[in-house]
Amino acid sequence: MKGDSLRTGILLSVASTIVLILLIEGLASLLMSAWVAKRTVYMREESHSQYDAELGWSHRPGLRIESMYGDKTRFTTNAQGFRARENFAKGVPPGKHRVVALGDSFTMGYGVGDESTYPSQMQALCPVLQTVNMGQGGYGADQAYLWYKRDGVKLDANVLLFAVVAEDFYRMSGDSFIGYGKPVPFNQSRLRSALGVSVVALAGPAANLVLAALCAIPLRFGAAETFGAAYAEILSYVVVYNCVLAIFNLIPIPPLDGSNVVYGLLPPRQQWAWRSYQQYGPFLLLALLLFGYRFLSLLVFQPALAIARLLAPGIF
Repeated sequence: MKGDSLRTGILLSVASTIVLILLIEGLASLLMSAWVAKRTVYMREESHSQYDAELGWSHRPGLRIESMYGDKTRFTTNAQGFRARENFAKGVPPGKHRVVALGDSFTMGYGVGDESTYPSQMQALCPVLQTVNMGQGGYGADQAYLWYKRDGVKLDANVLLFAVVAEDFYRMSGDSFIGYGKPVPFNQSRLRSALGVSVVALAGPAANLVLAALCAIPLRFGAAETFGAAYAEILSYVVVYNCVLAIFNLIPIPPLDGSNVVYGLLPPRQQWAWRSYQQYGPFLLLALLLFGYRFLSLLVFQPALAIARLLAPGIF
């Protein structure tokens, strides 16, 4: 009995060390991303953004922020949610040529005042133009297109100017903004509901359990001993470690899968709030790994061992 307890303790220590090693590289980059997000995205972008059920986020209409990025950098949105000081009628004004500019923060004019965005500069240099600024910080090419299909088509236009950078196409594969956890990119727009996010998030832990179950078959029926004790011991560790990873990934702390499980179960407005807290996930996760051994032992390692022994009775 004493030998079994010692062996179990050693196993738990080794498992926790392996989990820490697996996460250390990701935590380093995530901590840096969280620090950047804390200083930029949260303080700047969210000050003029709101939750949007179709686009993820969009401008708050009728907004005016003096000195948004510093002295003399006013940020204004009209009632239509465009960065502009006036509203636009459906028709093009007589003697004008309307240009609707789509894009991300470069089009929106991150860091500059209303009159210094490139759509405003185009209009100032060529008075015959009327430009409509439909830029939004953090948008991928897909979001910019969907925003135009919803609100931009309500305006007549002579030219549609779609300004993109390479990052806009990378963002199409993600489901969140800069600084937020994106452990497994997938196209959320193909899901029928937000509940699908939870199902996708459960795929990782489920894969761990399936692998554990497959490796447990030779152990359960005694076939592993045919290839020697070392082979059986390796299979035992594979079963246990996969069970540990499955349970550990269900902890609802970003960027673990459990955070996306919770996200998919929340109402839309609470989903937006949940995303805004994801930047703090790496700090919480690091604190848990460093100081939460008792918690991990109770809620992760012990259930994982119970599942492993259910799959392969007599293991450890």
